[in-house]
Amino acid sequence: MTDIDKLLEYLRGGSVGELDLRWGQLNGIYLVLADLSKVDLRFATLDGAKLQGAYMRCNDLSGVCLKNANMRGANLSDVNLSGANLSGSYLGGTDLHDANLSYANLENANLENTIIDETTMSYGFDPNDQGIYLDGIYMNCSYGSGLYRANLKNANLKNANLKRVNLSDANLAGADLEGADLRGAGMSNTNLYSAILKNTNLEGTSFEDSNMECANITGAKMSSVRMKGTNLRNANLENANLENADLEDANLEGANLKGANMIGANLIGANMRDSNMERANLSSAKLYNANMDGANLNGVWLDNAKMTNPGSEFVTLPD
Repeated sequence: MTDIDKLLEYLRGGSVGELDLRWGQLNGIYLVLADLSKVDLRFATLDGAKLQGAYMRCNDLSGVCLKNANMRGANLSDVNLSGANLSGSYLGGTDLHDANLSYANLENANLENTIIDETTMSYGFDPNDQGIYLDGIYMNCSYGSGLYRANLKNANLKNANLKRVNLSDANLAGADLEGADLRGAGMSNTNLYSAILKNTNLEGTSFEDSNMECANITGAKMSSVRMKGTNLRNANLENANLENADLEDANLEGANLKGANMIGANLIGANMRDSNMERANLSSAKLYNANMDGANLNGVWLDNAKMTNPGSEFVTLPD
């Protein structure tokens, strides 16, 4: 009896032990609620498989193909999914805590309400690492769940739906998030060094104490964003919408804010030395104790901007 025959016997009500199904062709197989923790499925093909509620904890699934598979509510914690193809798969409610998704392909996967804290989603810290591919991923989470402390260095997250996802303490250095929807996401203390956030929707997102140095944030929607103490040194925020944003004590030294909408923004204590604020709109902004020494203020709008507070803290303007 082959291992595949043993698996089929298990599906007819028998028991399953350690099975070797490496490179097996199991497209469309029905394994709902199955215990697969001892089944070797490395490099197996399970396109369209039904794996709802399956138990695969601590298994090695490296190189497995699970395109369009339904894994709703499955337990994949501590699983090695490096190099796996999960494109188009449904992972809603799946437990991926501590899983390894290095070089995995999750294009257009649905991770709604997935448990994915402390998951590894790129490979090491090689500066040439291309990371994980998550183009178009859907991950609309309940608040506080998501990618806490995940390693997404150089990840491709273009057009991803990451509303309300917790990305606090995550590593997104060099990640491409162009066009992504991050409304209401938690990104406190997140590393976004040199990340691409062009035309993203960041409304209501928290970036407090995050590192966004050299990030490209041009054209982003950032109204009511919380960026207290955020490092935006040399970041490109040209034409970004920062209306009513909280940038208190933020570091914007050398940042490009050309044409940015900063109406009503809180810039108390912000460092904007040598920044480019040409044609930026700072109407009604709070600028107490802000430092604009060396900044380009050509054509800047300062209508009703609050330059001093009752404590007589003044904004520092260029000489």
